[in-house]
Amino acid sequence: MAFDRKLAEGSLVEILDALNGDRVLGIGFRLVDDRIATSCRCLPRPMGQALLPDPDFPGVPVLVRVRRPGTDQAAFGVVTTANPFSNLALVGKSSAA
Repeated sequence: MAFDRKLAEGSLVEILDALNGDRVLGIGFRLVDDRIATSCRCLPRPMGQALLPDPDFPGVPVLVRVRRPGTDQAAFGVVTTANPFSNLALVGKSSAA
């Protein structure tokens, strides 16, 4: 299959700094099932610590704001999986959006 640049660019999202800020921390890629793959380093960091799902509080969602590049359209996602050793985080849809 040939590389489709337009399709690849359409899957990019920006990971924003705060739940209400506009500073871009990094990028993510929308996957086929509408989840977003990103780096753990792109997650918001209060007081220098990355926000990861805490196994001691499994019901507490970790919200992340994402935005399509070049637009003002932002949405919330929930970190569903984060592995700081592999530096991979998956963000799913939030019902709080």
